Amino acid sequence: MVDGSRRDGERRRGIRARGISLWWLPPPEEAAVLDGVIARLAAAHGTPAFPAHVTLLGGIAAPDVLDRARRLAAALSPVEIRLGEYGHERVPTRWLFRYVVPTEAVVEAGRRARQAFPELRGKPFTPHLSLVYGDRDDALARRIIAADPAPPARFLARELAVVRTEGPVEDWRELLRLPLG
Repeated sequence: MVDGSRRDGERRRGIRARGISLWWLPPPEEAAVLDGVIARLAAAHGTPAFPAHVTLLGGIAAPDVLDRARRLAAALSPVEIRLGEYGHERVPTRWLFRYVVPTEAVVEAGRRARQAFPELRGKPFTPHLSLVYGDRDDALARRIIAADPAPPARFLARELAVVRTEGPVEDWRELLRLPLG
């Protein structure tokens, strides 16, 4: 458990992001399970909860993002997301996560997203499903990973959400939800 002063400091400081993001969303049943895992981990470690998602593209600042997202979603087929190994980084929005297996369909969708938003083409594509946002120590990450808290191992993403990820997590807002294909 995080001591109160650290938790209060993180709330004041907040986990912040910029721009608009495109998220693959799990279907409702899998989302409920994953949202529950994320909420339990957030409550246990004093970090913000957020909806389960796999980021297809983030940090978008294009004024025509909604139109381009609509065209992209129409061009993409539903994609099977398979959760692979756990990972953790000292990046607040990727402190603890599971990698997405880079299948041909996942890699192709990433390529098409970068074609739709060429200004982000050089940005690395490392698809993952975050479980905990924040800044914690490596030993805690290893303990959480050892508990293997994040089933299911796969789901079919049929929707793409366009999310304003400006400022702290509490202020993030879904702008649009689009069916794939």
